Parts: sequence; C-alpha cells; structure tokens
Amino acid sequence: MTDLDFTCRCGEVRGVLAGVSPDEGNHVKCYCRDCQAFMYFCGHEADGLDPAGGSEIYQVKATSVRFTQGADRLAAVRLTGGPLVRWYTTCCKTPVANTPMPGWLDFAGFQVMGLGPEAQLNEAMGPLLGQAFTKSARGGPKTVGGDKGLGAFFLRILGMTLKTAFTRPAKRSGFRDPETGKFIAKPEILGPRERVALYAKVDAARMAGISAKQLAHGK
Repeated sequence: MTDLDFTCRCGEVRGVLAGVSPDEGNHVKCYCRDCQAFMYFCGHEADGLDPAGGSEIYQVKATSVRFTQGADRLAAVRLTGGPLVRWYTTCCKTPVANTPMPGWLDFAGFQVMGLGPEAQLNEAMGPLLGQAFTKSARGGPKTVGGDKGLGAFFLRILGMTLKTAFTRPAKRSGFRDPETGKFIAKPEILGPRERVALYAKVDAARMAGISAKQLAHGK
C-alpha cells in the first residue's frame, strides 16, 4: 500500500490519501451529468474532465482521506437534493471528492486530478476497473465503449464500507469533526437557476460532441 500526498491547485490545502492499493479502492471513470456539472461549478471542466467528459475517481473508505493543512478552506455542495455531497476548496475551487450524506454508507470518491503522473497512479491504484454513466459522455456511449465493470465496483464499495460500518469510522474521516462526527462544512444546495445553467453547459458539450462525431462519419 502507498500513501499519496495531494494538494489543491494553489497549495493552500494539503493532505494524504492513505493506504492506496488496487485492493483497497476502485479506480474508475464516471461520465454522469452530475460529475460533469461539478467540474463546471468549480471552473475545472478543461483540466478535470477527459475529452469525452469523464472524471477519473478513486473510491475508498472516507477515513483514507486526511487533511494536513487548510481543512478550514474546504466547502461542500449538493447539486440536487440527493444524498451525494461534493467537496472543493474555497481558495482555488479545486474539486476534492464526493461523499454521501451522514446515514449512508461512508466512502469517498476522490478526484484523481493533480495527484501525480499516470504511471505512478496506475502503480498505486491499479488500472481503471471500469466506467459508468457513459450515456452522458460527449459524443454518446459508443465514443468511450459503453459502461464497463459496474457490478464489480458497486459490490466493492459495499464491501469496503460494510467492513467498518459498526466501528463508527466516520468520526475519523477528514471530512468530519473528530468529536461530533458532523461534516466540517455545511453542504450548500444549489439553487434552481444555477443548477439549470450548469447542466445546460454539460448538455451543450455533449451535443457538440455528438455533432462532431456525426460530421466525422459524414452524417
């Protein structure tokens, strides 16, 4: 297992992703509209998404994420009323991770962007296990080969979180207060107008990808 240091783009927030190995997490890509909208919200759609709109994520127990500097510069947002909370830094709006609301299985989908060179990450995390929600990929699912490995990595998430479900590990998560177990930042829920504007950008990029693909094939 390997500990990987991470930092936000401006260096104000730093931390450690502890115990990284192919057996301890899921190295995946997600093409869902929510992940794409989050990158637009943070202003990192150019460097946080691949050309088809995918986010590279390493899914681990939330206790694997520890902050060593600048935890007070973390903020959280919920794009919808659903249970997923997305974390970013207030200093430079670097996307950090997504976690479920309290009461759900406790894991973190850590954003791989900025962690290190691809070779180093593949050695530590293992190769990509699969990809999800490719129907929302720019250019459509065939552009990236469709969904892969969904069942396997959902089962792995369930397994890794159930192992610690009865030991109250959430209080040791970097996203929670060690005394109370509550999130260190109260998640903001986006208003309807901002939400609509973000998803409009996602959908426009997807349709532009489809049009470019059709032109390339002479349709």
